[in-house]
Amino acid sequence: SSLSLSSMKRRRDHFARVFSSQVDKAANAYCEPSDSIKTIVNAPPTPMLSFSPCKTKVLQLTRPPSNPPISEFVKKELKLAGARIDPELRAPSKMSSYLGMSFVPMNEIMPPEEGKDLPVVGIPENSAINYVSWAPDGKHIAFFVRSKDAEESEPFALYVASSETGEARKVLETPKYYMSAVFGTYSWLSSDKIVAAVVPSGLKDSTPPERPEVPSGPYVQLHESTTSNQSRTYPDLLKDEFDCGLFEHYTSSSLVSVTLSTGEVKPFGSESKIYTRMSHSPDRKYLIVSYIERPFSFAVPCGRFPKRVELWSAEGEKIKEIAYLPLAEDIPIAFNSCRKGPRNIQWRDDKPSELVYTVACDEGDP
Repeated sequence: SSLSLSSMKRRRDHFARVFSSQVDKAANAYCEPSDSIKTIVNAPPTPMLSFSPCKTKVLQLTRPPSNPPISEFVKKELKLAGARIDPELRAPSKMSSYLGMSFVPMNEIMPPEEGKDLPVVGIPENSAINYVSWAPDGKHIAFFVRSKDAEESEPFALYVASSETGEARKVLETPKYYMSAVFGTYSWLSSDKIVAAVVPSGLKDSTPPERPEVPSGPYVQLHESTTSNQSRTYPDLLKDEFDCGLFEHYTSSSLVSVTLSTGEVKPFGSESKIYTRMSHSPDRKYLIVSYIERPFSFAVPCGRFPKRVELWSAEGEKIKEIAYLPLAEDIPIAFNSCRKGPRNIQWRDDKPSELVYTVACDEGDP
């Protein structure tokens, strides 16, 4: 019995010393695993692949390490209306990105041998790449570029690269045209023209709204419904008019069209709005354009704010309103419940310019 007690004491003392040593190390720096675990965790991820529309080339996109640095997680983040926004990028926060790209012939084995691919060059060093897409004819790709340097954090810039030469170039000059990427980004109107959402000129150099030190009045929420309905709870909702102004400041955008062959940039549409979608028809003659508008809500996220869906021509002129979806605070909490009115409005792939959408016959309440 005495032997077992002394053995237990020795073990306790040993564990105490080990724990104390670990605590001392943790107080000074992060503890690192063994080299074998590091090798497994830091193994380079396999590249992402994107096939050209003509199916003759593959775009190989190099992904970053699976574990981003801690500095990525301490950047400022705004939580507004259910969205989490990086205020410096004007984009969703904590975005992943690509580190590089190359074109590979379709008949090559992936990953290609050294010298068998065509790297994309002309992108600034230490850059991150997002929102990559092919032109309809497969001769170019478009993508967003931002600096990974924390001291040079700015919104995205729009680039294109030739799939024949690998040369990349900026097509919208910054700081005149910074990309707005919280919701809508860009869409190919043709193989030579892109429509993009940019930061409105009036907001580019303006400071965001500042919360007043002294409230201008009481905080009041009014519920005028005559029926009693259960509702879900959501994180990161708007709380007051200040949050509404901040949400508008970081999500509003203007639309511009840019012609790749000439570099000509034109306004597309007339007003700055909270654009959420620009989707071209298969024949490239029309677009579905949707945007959010007031009144906002303090009870539901931005996906349920009032939304207008419109049909535009390829020249940026409104043809007709497809749907107006009012504020949806009354969607039942039952499974399979949905918003009233048209939803999932999409182009048919087998028709030049025909829309298809869904409407719930039970008004969204199963």
